Amino acid sequence: MLLPESLSISPPGRVLVVDDIAANSLLLKKILKLNGFETQTASCGEEALLQIVRFNPDVVLMDIMMPGMDGHEVCRRIRAVPATRYLPVVMVTSLNGEAERVKALEAGADDFIAKP
Repeated sequence: MLLPESLSISPPGRVLVVDDIAANSLLLKKILKLNGFETQTASCGEEALLQIVRFNPDVVLMDIMMPGMDGHEVCRRIRAVPATRYLPVVMVTSLNGEAERVKALEAGADDFIAKP
């Protein structure tokens, strides 16, 4: 018996977690997996851009302060590519001042979450 379209089961959401601190990535990954999300991690901006192509996430949760390419630059590069221009990007960072929020949004982030 086929289920009506309104009752069909959708695949889990795909989340890319980007943070240079492994403990932060692992914690977010664990929480997301417990809630049914499929996750991948990246530890730097360059790896994040590669994972976006390979993993095709539904959303990116990304730290701002990373060695090399920071989260702002990664976000600008995501927005510069037509295929990823509308990919939701949420900055997750310990930098929680108003100026930092504005800078993240100006770089193209969709939202901003302060780390506890």
